[in-house]
Amino acid sequence: MKRDTLNPDLFYNMLWHTQQESFFFDKCLRPEHLKPLEDFLLKKDYLSPYSSELTVYSEARKCVLDFDIYTIEKAYRMGNKSAADFMIDCYRFAAKEGVTEAYNNIGVFLGMTDRVNDAPPYWKKAAESGSACGWINLMGFFSKHKNYSDMVFCLNKLVEMKHPIGYWNLAVSNHFGYLGLEQNILKAKSIYEEMMSLVPMTEKENELGGSNELLQAKTMACFNLARIRIITEEHNQKNLNDLLNLLTRTPYVIVDNPRINELVNEVRSYIR
Repeated sequence: MKRDTLNPDLFYNMLWHTQQESFFFDKCLRPEHLKPLEDFLLKKDYLSPYSSELTVYSEARKCVLDFDIYTIEKAYRMGNKSAADFMIDCYRFAAKEGVTEAYNNIGVFLGMTDRVNDAPPYWKKAAESGSACGWINLMGFFSKHKNYSDMVFCLNKLVEMKHPIGYWNLAVSNHFGYLGLEQNILKAKSIYEEMMSLVPMTEKENELGGSNELLQAKTMACFNLARIRIITEEHNQKNLNDLLNLLTRTPYVIVDNPRINELVNEVRSYIR
């Protein structure tokens, strides 16, 4: 194996969605989960179109159903904490009714209002009930605190769920020796190869942007896998044709990515 394989500059080499640069959430509530808000209004003896309670209700309703986290965060910071409190009440109600994704969103709300240290128990409840968003948020939390063993545990759980973020971060960590893992090019290559078979799993994943995550992750993995193979394999006709198929015909890869195009031209230059 040539030494160039170990040079991170030749590859996509950054971990993805770590350091909690963003939070992942679901739009998981339905109108029937607005009960805490409805109960609040029913207790009022008199409401006019100008009642402040209706303003609070309107803002909270939108944030409950759309999980408009930026609007609710702004309301929270501007002093309108009633709407924020009602939103959390609705999510707690939904969680008790079996909507386990709601736990994840409660954690996100806490994270966006400077209480991130209180969020992991909620993310864990969601994650253990099957929420990929919960595992990703936990991964970011552990990464910020340099708790790499727990972070790798989250990545393996995401891989079990066939989630591209789990595959990508686990592959690149083995590739370059990140997160306390020993560098293992062969294991990284195997994970990249597994990623090539990933497809969007559900309509819900598409609604949440999962297909875009997959496009990005598979494009980066496809490039890294092809680069490893160029460096480590013999440049015979069969290998080179396999590489061209990998780079130009793998589903859910952005084939007009500039680095992919460069690599395609490089492979073609080896073909006599």
